[in-house]
Amino acid sequence: MLDGQENLQIAYAPKLTILSFFMPILVLLLAFVVVTASVKAAWWRVLLSGFLSGGAICAMHYIADLSISNYTTSYHVSYVIGSALIAVFASSAALALFFIFEASWSNAWWK
Repeated sequence: MLDGQENLQIAYAPKLTILSFFMPILVLLLAFVVVTASVKAAWWRVLLSGFLSGGAICAMHYIADLSISNYTTSYHVSYVIGSALIAVFASSAALALFFIFEASWSNAWWK
């Protein structure tokens, strides 16, 4: 970046970078196994999968940020909690739309 100026380059720790790549893949796989464990969708499965999915998405971003080895970040706890709540809520809402409410839309004219 910027003609190779040393103080403007980003250095990544390989182990944390690899973890931030594979961790959400494995957790999201588990989340989809949980939500599809039965033919009929259940709210508790959707909410558990939403928690797993949102947590994995949030953790992926923070782990990737931790993998940058040549600067130190600091976070307000309220921002971390807020981002985790947004990720969990959005994931749960998306899973509910697809797995819970999908059955009531199967006979809709637009589908």
